[in-house]
Amino acid sequence: MPDGDAEGTGGRRSRRSAQELRDDLLQVALDVLISEGLEAGVGSVTLERVVREANAPRSSAYRLWQEADRSPQDAFRSDLLCTLVRNAAEGVDFDAVVTAVGGVLDAHRATMNDDDESMTRCLRAVIRAAGNLNWERIVTRQGWRIWLATSGAISTVSADVDPEVRQALLDGETASVERLQDLYSNLAPMFGLRLCPEYTWAQFTSMTTSLLEGMAIREPVNPHLRGITRPTGDGGTDEEWTLFACGFEAVVRQCLEADPDAPVSADLAAH
Repeated sequence: MPDGDAEGTGGRRSRRSAQELRDDLLQVALDVLISEGLEAGVGSVTLERVVREANAPRSSAYRLWQEADRSPQDAFRSDLLCTLVRNAAEGVDFDAVVTAVGGVLDAHRATMNDDDESMTRCLRAVIRAAGNLNWERIVTRQGWRIWLATSGAISTVSADVDPEVRQALLDGETASVERLQDLYSNLAPMFGLRLCPEYTWAQFTSMTTSLLEGMAIREPVNPHLRGITRPTGDGGTDEEWTLFACGFEAVVRQCLEADPDAPVSADLAAH
């Protein structure tokens, strides 16, 4: 495919490959969508507009989404939605959560014993750190709210929804659950805990994710979802908790139980 060097405007000459051009155009579209928010909607981000804002060769851009059974605009919109849901479906920042949890474990390692009190204190600190971080990340991510609106619309409309977009949503949800359940199932034994037999890790993960997303949906209009303070710090000092972190702790208490065979101290020391 020609690279369209002669078609650039403003004297710009591009040497981008077809894939690079596609990626650049989709990124511009995502930037516009996130910048303008839900009020504008995906429909306002047309291929013509993106080509203009990206200063890209028009004919080369349109050839990227040239299909026999639909217009370039429709094909572009489908590609944009798929890219959006793949990028934004995971509300949890896994690397940040792992880093936060590791920091808490390092801080508590010196005082960690096999007694219930020290274990509970460390577990609560982990829940607070991870819960507060996840809440902060999800309520400030405009991309996640756009994904939420997209997934909500697709789940409530007819079967005429673009199958590629529906599959992208399903794939994103599956990948998110799998990564989180792997994280949870590896953390639990470190605190001498195991999943209660009536639950699966996928169910536990789905409960916590649904709690996070459900509360985040209501956060802009519900003042009762702001944080609280609890006397959970050293010596009973007050600490800031999000309500999601409080709910997360309740789910942990409901779904996990003590594992008499777990080598707690060794696992924590080797984290």
